Amino acid sequence: CGLTFSKSNGKNTETYLNENLGIDEKNKFYLKNEQIEPKRFPYSEIQINIMLDKIQNGDYSFINTDEHFSSIPRADVAEYLVNLKFCYLLKLTINEAKKFINTNLDVLFYPTSHATGGKADMLYTNDKINISIETTIHNTCSSICNHESYPCISHLEECEKPKKSTCLFLIQPLGDHEKIKR
Repeated sequence: CGLTFSKSNGKNTETYLNENLGIDEKNKFYLKNEQIEPKRFPYSEIQINIMLDKIQNGDYSFINTDEHFSSIPRADVAEYLVNLKFCYLLKLTINEAKKFINTNLDVLFYPTSHATGGKADMLYTNDKINISIETTIHNTCSSICNHESYPCISHLEECEKPKKSTCLFLIQPLGDHEKIKR
């Protein structure tokens, strides 16, 4: 069952049936096949901490067991999880987080790909501060500095002035099993 609509040109009336539309209890139209947006993040802060610890130790096995991660690159999963971690640290709601996260997400707030070039993975702004989050995986510290230091700083230039903008460039090499050249 769907909704019927009538269209009249003054002489003739045509009736249409649209099975994809419905009306809710407040008489608002909705698409029957549209997914309902989530009210909270897909993963708890504890789950995120566990997955980030595994990434830190080079263990990406959880990606193969989570249908939302299995088709995207490891670096995109890391970017997504770091963004969610900062959402919890900043005490953001899911609707607030949508304003700041540039990682491509589906309607249920799962990652589909990394943030597009030229944008921070997450750019948080409020009345007092701007925070640019950029997650990346490189094999050497010098590669990280060469490829990420300028983009991190330039993302803050997109923010409104005057605000306090502090650029902390944190480099966390992966676990001991990774050979980091200095």
